[in-house]
Amino acid sequence: MPRGKKKMSAGQEGTEVPALLWKRAAAFVIDAAIVYAILFLAIGGKLATALPDAASFAESYALMAESSVLNWVSVIFSLMLLLYFLLLERRFGQSIGKMVMGLHVQSDSGHISFWQHLGRAMFLIPVFPFMVLWIADPIAMLFTRNNRRLSEIVSKTRVVEYRELPAAPDAPMTDSKEKGK
Repeated sequence: MPRGKKKMSAGQEGTEVPALLWKRAAAFVIDAAIVYAILFLAIGGKLATALPDAASFAESYALMAESSVLNWVSVIFSLMLLLYFLLLERRFGQSIGKMVMGLHVQSDSGHISFWQHLGRAMFLIPVFPFMVLWIADPIAMLFTRNNRRLSEIVSKTRVVEYRELPAAPDAPMTDSKEKGK
């Protein structure tokens, strides 16, 4: 099948198009919410016991910042997001958020390698040079062809969606066909 086309269900064909920005953003929010919920279920109780009962939000935040708990939670969250994207996109070509939004990760060369997946997710690494991508990646999406992030350009991957091709209209009957009836 030619590049850009994908066989859909029951004899339908679809065309591959770059994923819309709002769908990509929605997919990322869904994925981050899933990882945050898992993290909160895993360590939320431990955080609650470490904080005084009558503390306000500001006091709780200040206590966590002083004890570096906030830093550790941020690092754990980033690493969980990294693993989440690496495992799901490697196995299924999609994260849960991408599944919900109908998006797929593809390589420019065919099969996606582990290193390409890691390159796509390097913006999640909470270390200085990669943290620059927190700003540069979204900006690049606005100015690059096909809404690609810098980390996607470097990893030679892209996020696409498949849209169903419109059905071909029936050919109008000509006089010769009508005369044969």
